[in-house]
Amino acid sequence: CPHGMLPLAWASVAGGGTGLVPCILLVTIFCAISTYTIYLAALVTETNKVSPPPKEFVSEQTSVEEESSSGGFEINLKIIQPARKSIIEIPKTASVALSSAWRSAGLPFGSGIDALVAALCGGCCIFYAAFATDLFYSLARQFFYSNLPRFSVILTLMAGPFIPLSLSDNLSALKYSSYAGLIGIIYTVLFIIFYGKPDSTLAQQRLRTVTSAKNPPNIGFFDISSGTAVLMNTLVVAFLCHYNAIQYYIELRNPRTLKKYGKITSIALCGTAIIFLAILFAGRNAFGHAALPNLLNNLPDNSIPAAIARLGTGVAIVSGFPLMFAGFKAALDAALPSLVPSDIKKEEVIQNLPSSFTSIIFEALPLRTTLHLVSLLFIGFAAAIATEEDIGLVIEIIGSTIGCAAAYIVPSIAAIATKSLPTFHRRAAFIIALTGSILSICSTYITLQHA
Repeated sequence: CPHGMLPLAWASVAGGGTGLVPCILLVTIFCAISTYTIYLAALVTETNKVSPPPKEFVSEQTSVEEESSSGGFEINLKIIQPARKSIIEIPKTASVALSSAWRSAGLPFGSGIDALVAALCGGCCIFYAAFATDLFYSLARQFFYSNLPRFSVILTLMAGPFIPLSLSDNLSALKYSSYAGLIGIIYTVLFIIFYGKPDSTLAQQRLRTVTSAKNPPNIGFFDISSGTAVLMNTLVVAFLCHYNAIQYYIELRNPRTLKKYGKITSIALCGTAIIFLAILFAGRNAFGHAALPNLLNNLPDNSIPAAIARLGTGVAIVSGFPLMFAGFKAALDAALPSLVPSDIKKEEVIQNLPSSFTSIIFEALPLRTTLHLVSLLFIGFAAAIATEEDIGLVIEIIGSTIGCAAAYIVPSIAAIATKSLPTFHRRAAFIIALTGSILSICSTYITLQHA
């Protein structure tokens, strides 16, 4: 959510700008499609009942003998049933990759999907780290040392929260920081709304800081421009959490059902859409065409309320970074299973107790850990040298290419290939795959034309 909301105001005024009505429609449409494709990834994997690599999470299992209508031989089916106590076993990785849905549909080139998702999550981690660096750099200059070099901030973040949390496969510790980050996001949204009011006490400070933002941008209610493609690319990235879609489904507390998963996903993404719309319109009202890809960089360095907004959003990004990197690790593990140890520790988890959390901790082989560490160092280096313009371009390219592929095309093609799915879902998947492909081609072309 924090990485998605910060560039929205900038994206909405890019090019000739996008009007109020198209902005609302686009946020609503991308929210609805993302909700459906997240659900679709879990639906495909559940329908095919094929153990993805890693093995499907199974509760207490019951063998049921059925007779084949054609051959008369017996086969055993494992039926997942809710149970008070279950053992979750993962022989290869602590997270289930998005490619599990692809592979479960019997489609080839699963390693290619893993490479795509790894590139996607790695690219997103770069602007996660860049955003966090900007936020904590401003805080450090305000409260500690005004001449502090920016590079020292990214070094501190990488050595502090990012590398230790990202190398660990037990992310339950993020529960409380995630709550703090959510509070920070809500505060930030309210602060930007208040900050943009002409009669607020902060308005004069804003106008002194960004003189070109004295008036809201002159964009009509129904305006569409080449910049609308920038907004669409940004919304792809903003609603992107498909890399962990199957893992989220697996970690549902018993009873784990697709209906329950769909409901939770809908509520979460609708709430996110409301936050996105609020920050989009408040941000462009406050800063107009001067809005930056990291909206909080528009705020002055000497404001305590602005510092609180930076801190709250920074905590949210720190909490979200390991989740994004978990998607990278899962894809890497699925693509390179030989790097993953076979004797991973397993934890017994009481799933239906309110105080319990699905937690899987294992000790990785040095080669695997080294690969993750090198990836993190590269992400930190890229974030350290990236400019505001670079981050904007990264968001656009990721959204128009691998973002569209992972969010819309991969789950949809897997659904089309799953013959046992109801006709409605397969037809809807075909429409989404076709639309996603057209969006990807057109958006990439426009992005490169204006790069």
